[in-house]
Amino acid sequence: MHKAPFELAKIKSKDISKEIYVLFLVVTTDCMFNCKYCFVKKNPSYMDWHTAKRGVELLLKTKGKKKLLKIYGGEPLLNFPLIKKIVPHAEKLALKYGKELTVTICSNMVLFNAENLKFIKKHEVSLALSSDGKPESHNLNRRFKTGKESAGIIESKLELLLEKVSKEKLAINLTVPNELVSELFENFKYLTALGANTFNVEPIMSDAWKKQEIVVFRRQFQKILDWVIASAEKGNFIFITQINRELRYGEITEMMQGSCILKRNLILSTIGELHLNVFAAYSEEDRAEKCVGNVNTGIFSKHFGCKNKQAEVCERCLAEYAKNLKKINAPSGTRNELTLQAVRELKRRAKSQLIYRKYLSQAKKQICF
Repeated sequence: MHKAPFELAKIKSKDISKEIYVLFLVVTTDCMFNCKYCFVKKNPSYMDWHTAKRGVELLLKTKGKKKLLKIYGGEPLLNFPLIKKIVPHAEKLALKYGKELTVTICSNMVLFNAENLKFIKKHEVSLALSSDGKPESHNLNRRFKTGKESAGIIESKLELLLEKVSKEKLAINLTVPNELVSELFENFKYLTALGANTFNVEPIMSDAWKKQEIVVFRRQFQKILDWVIASAEKGNFIFITQINRELRYGEITEMMQGSCILKRNLILSTIGELHLNVFAAYSEEDRAEKCVGNVNTGIFSKHFGCKNKQAEVCERCLAEYAKNLKKINAPSGTRNELTLQAVRELKRRAKSQLIYRKYLSQAKKQICF
């Protein structure tokens, strides 16, 4: 048996003591797009029902009241028959074990139609929809495998989704490539003009970011936050999911205090392997070495049985796992720093202004991603 960083085979499922909040369920690695910055190898691998079932059970049987199941790809709607089985099963288990479950499908929007939207609405599934913003920005990286531009069809699908799905259940995953960082605020404003009101601002996970680009990201993201805060005073509520999750779960604060990565970043591959890092999960070189469990064999690393609560121990553990993995310098830390500042400002204003109290109350409901 191959030995992973945390001694695979030491912990059985019945001995898992860790809280798991998020599970990325990679139902397929296939996709009709060939985005320049995407780290997913687009080989047509599809998750089967038994693997999905065991993954959902791992999430919902373990500790923690709140659970977030992110149905991921490739393009997950390519495996929609599996999604139709996963979601009702997850709902039944959540009810059985008394869990508060949110299910999100992370999609490029191309395959939405009347059939899957009917199912999505019935089961109150949230949607995280990928876009880079204005057509010229979006088409720079996000094209079909044929080379065809995708902005036109994406905007038509977004119009459909905004008409058919509650805005509380819909967020734009606004991807920020480093070469387009100076366009971030304009791309954000463009999408708000189309009707979207909730955004997950996501710098691409890459080692390509230069120091000056990170400086520009700080300015651009701060402009977004300032605009969001000012708009709220006028009753125009625009939400940033980083703010929403901090308000509801204290997510960034907990992470900075040394929260276990397993709680918030567990990825289940199409073949049942568990990883703590997306690059490891999708990598041909690092996948086997960095595997920390397999739901099909029922074998897990000692990481799942860890009872440590000391931040410095968690940091050493994460450093050990990340050793030799692809290094990234995307400005996620800058985003988190500015998010915390925005949360403090919103709370300060809410003490004296009813409109901000209403904003904070609604923000906690719009998680999506």
